[in-house]
Amino acid sequence: MDINKNIKNPRLIDKIEKLQNYYSEENQSSFYKELEKATFLLPAKLIDNNKLNIIRIVDNAGNEYIPAFTDWENLIQSNDHSISQSVVFTLSDYVKILHSDPSIRGIVINAYTQNLVLKRENLGLSNKQKNIKRGESISIGIPKDYPFELVNNLKNFFSNVGYVKSAYLLQMIRNNLDKSILLVIETDNDYNNAFDEIGAFASKFLKEDEVLDLVSLNSDFGQEAIRDQNAFFQKK
Repeated sequence: MDINKNIKNPRLIDKIEKLQNYYSEENQSSFYKELEKATFLLPAKLIDNNKLNIIRIVDNAGNEYIPAFTDWENLIQSNDHSISQSVVFTLSDYVKILHSDPSIRGIVINAYTQNLVLKRENLGLSNKQKNIKRGESISIGIPKDYPFELVNNLKNFFSNVGYVKSAYLLQMIRNNLDKSILLVIETDNDYNNAFDEIGAFASKFLKEDEVLDLVSLNSDFGQEAIRDQNAFFQKK
């Protein structure tokens, strides 16, 4: 660890404690403003070839979160002597990890003191259905670099779980900038639960820079997206 880096966030801790002691829209707004300016310590383990393996926190239900520590004092309370490195991260750095791995449910700030859990929904992220804004530029098509490994594994997964009736894989580009893999799913199950499971499974086969979006076939956008497209999976 580089203990010479002076990472401290007293203003953020103050906002967290005020929010936890008394919830109000004003306290919540103040917290998020300070959160965007904060710098955190992300613990990691040094593995082969000097690569870092990011530490995760798992709750009682088996959900995985990434820890974010506001200072060295909070970090060392983990008592995990196998941690040999720590990375300085901003909120945007955490968001990039969450984008690249949908199986991670969110982040935990100071897990051994304030223990503030911020889920994807709290950070404006979700594996669930995307909202398309009026006037937003959307381009839909087949990916040039087709993800065959992802598709083949999803076929097996859908056959095993039984609740997916059909599935389409496309590429979506929003406002000529944000590119993602788009899965349009037809299911009779609750979409929130289905999308959580599908997103967690699919994340194992995504490349580091790939982002996955999931949309219901029953939505207007889903219907429009699959026009003239063939499903890669149909339940038999």
